[in-house]
Amino acid sequence: RKEARRVRFQLDKAPAEGEGSPQPPGNGRALQPPDRGAGESELQELEEKIQEMQEQLQAALARKSELVAVLGAAK
Repeated sequence: RKEARRVRFQLDKAPAEGEGSPQPPGNGRALQPPDRGAGESELQELEEKIQEMQEQLQAALARKSELVAVLGAAK
């Protein structure tokens, strides 16, 4: 029997106008727009990583299918 798990999200509320600077988000990074050139290069890096991960996932799924077929035939 699986027990239900509760997940709580602690959402950061934006301060009302005039209450000072916003607090950094939960991951510790300050809220600031990235430099355009740096942002574009980071975006390119992320797209490349995503492409690599998709290829790895496709290879893993193909291998899984092979193993399921072999193990299913062995029964």
